[in-house]
Amino acid sequence: KGAGVQSEIASFAAQLSRMGVTGGGSLIESIIADSGIENASTAIGVLKGLTVQMMELGVTPKQLFDDFNKLIPSFAMFGEAASLNIAKVSYMAQKAQVDVGSITGFGDNFKEYSGAQRAVQKINAIFGKPILKDPAELVRTFYAGGPGAALMLVKQKIVEAGIDLDEAFSGAAGAAKLQSLGGMGFGSAQDALRLLKAENLSPEQLDEFSQTGKIKGITSEEASKKFDEVGRATIPQSKQIEAAAEQMATQILDKFNIGLGKTGPLFDNLTKDLVQAFQSGFDKFMANPFIDKAADAIG
Repeated sequence: KGAGVQSEIASFAAQLSRMGVTGGGSLIESIIADSGIENASTAIGVLKGLTVQMMELGVTPKQLFDDFNKLIPSFAMFGEAASLNIAKVSYMAQKAQVDVGSITGFGDNFKEYSGAQRAVQKINAIFGKPILKDPAELVRTFYAGGPGAALMLVKQKIVEAGIDLDEAFSGAAGAAKLQSLGGMGFGSAQDALRLLKAENLSPEQLDEFSQTGKIKGITSEEASKKFDEVGRATIPQSKQIEAAAEQMATQILDKFNIGLGKTGPLFDNLTKDLVQAFQSGFDKFMANPFIDKAADAIG
């Protein structure tokens, strides 16, 4: 792995750290290993775009990346779509105020056909009518859009069947039905009810998210640029200068085909010395009285 790649990952991790997210570098490694994304630059671009898109929807960077750390190992089956599918689950969990495990647990019913068949029979029995008729459709939806999409399809079918959830789950018999439904991977009856009744979740919204990769008209490229703007706004100027100096040092060493893996501690110490020297010179420059006068004149 070249020094330039290391620098790019370190810079991204530093931006995330200022947003309250730790372990950004190791997450990039996991995404490359588990989701089929070919390189760090592509993975970083995807995550920058998703972070801003999710912020537009009210999901904080910390919540999104906490969910990524929980889900990325088990979402490898979705390949390059893993990141989008995780973001959808994170968004749904935030809106319904449940843990992401409530969504993935229910979605796992539709990972294979026999399980889907059993789940369909149980759901139909709980509601007392054939709400779901095609287990294969749920399996296809699961692999096309992830567990969040499978759950949204079930919600859609319940609405189309004209079922009033308040009425269906009222009284002792309703409580028993809800308890049975909660045991289908939701984790609890309360989480099942929250997800099924959440009015701020729609299949159309998730469809747009998964198919176009943009929300509220923001393209991935625009979102990536906005991420950098947010990162710069939250990082003090001194830190920005330090990051720039470190990147300059790594690029110089990369020109000589000297990477982090080849020099180890030597590279770390050299980079540190270069950064400190650059920072020291800059501090002396900024301490010059002439700079203050020039700044006053401009202001």
